[in-house]
Amino acid sequence: MTLTDYTMQPLSGSSAYVLHMPVAPPVNEGWSLTVYDLHVALVPNPINRYQFSNASSLACNADGSVDIYLQANQPSNPGQAENWLATPNGAGFEVVWRLLAPRPSAH
Repeated sequence: MTLTDYTMQPLSGSSAYVLHMPVAPPVNEGWSLTVYDLHVALVPNPINRYQFSNASSLACNADGSVDIYLQANQPSNPGQAENWLATPNGAGFEVVWRLLAPRPSAH
């Protein structure tokens, strides 16, 4: 779980973030990524998408990596919109990444 970006600044729905996954998370049973507001509620959005998981159909980059877009408004680029999770507009939020039965390399 994180409440901050890579510079240790609080996550804010006023900003746009890209979570880059060069490879799938090292798990035996699956993974999920969910955005919550600071009251631990799911973030309402027009496409009713609240998480991604290993079962999601994510758009991949040419090298096989995946970029997940965390921002308040849906991206206009269709490829980015396919990998979009909504954040609360102008408010703080947290990201929870669950690794189910992680392999030792996940630690």
